[in-house]
Amino acid sequence: MTVDGLVKRYVIDTSAIGDLEGISPSTSYTSDKEERERIWGNLEDMIKADRLVCVSAAKTEFERRCAHAYKRLRPLWSTFFRRDSIPLYAEVQNVLAQSSYWQRDAQRTKANRDKADWYLVALARLEGRTVVTNEKHRRDRTPNNRNGDNIPDVCDRMGVRWKYFADLVREENLDCPPS
Repeated sequence: MTVDGLVKRYVIDTSAIGDLEGISPSTSYTSDKEERERIWGNLEDMIKADRLVCVSAAKTEFERRCAHAYKRLRPLWSTFFRRDSIPLYAEVQNVLAQSSYWQRDAQRTKANRDKADWYLVALARLEGRTVVTNEKHRRDRTPNNRNGDNIPDVCDRMGVRWKYFADLVREENLDCPPS
C-alpha cells in the first residue's frame, strides 16, 4: 500500500478491467463471482481515494469492450477518468517519441480516436503512478509475437513503473473483503 511512506497510486488499462470482467475466457482473471465482486469493491475504494485512475481517452474503449465496467464505474467517472490537459498532451508527445510503432499507429488513428495506451504512460509519468495492464511485455510474449510495442515495453524505455493486474491484486490484497 505504501512505498517509503508514500501511498501507491496507479493508472489502469482497459485490458486489466476486461480481464477482471472475464471478457475473454482465456485471459480472465477469475471465474469466481464472489472474488470478482471483492476485487471490484476494493478497486472502487481505490478510485474514491484517488489511488486508481484512468485516462479519458479510454472512456470509449471501456464502453465498447467492458460495458459492465463502464456502467459500474459511472458514479465514479469524475474521479476515475482524468481529463486531458496541456501537460498531458505534451507528455504524450514524449511517449510517442519513444516508439516508432506507436507513432505509426497514431498516424493511422482516426481523428478523435486516439488510443489510450500512450495517454496511460504519459499520465503515469506526469503523476508518478504505476501503470496496471494485462498487455504482455515483449519478454513474456511468444518469439513470433514480439514485434511492435505494448505498454510495458514503452514504460521500460521511459522509466515508468508498470505491473500486471494479477500483481496489483496480490500486492494490494484486492481479493480480500474491503476494509
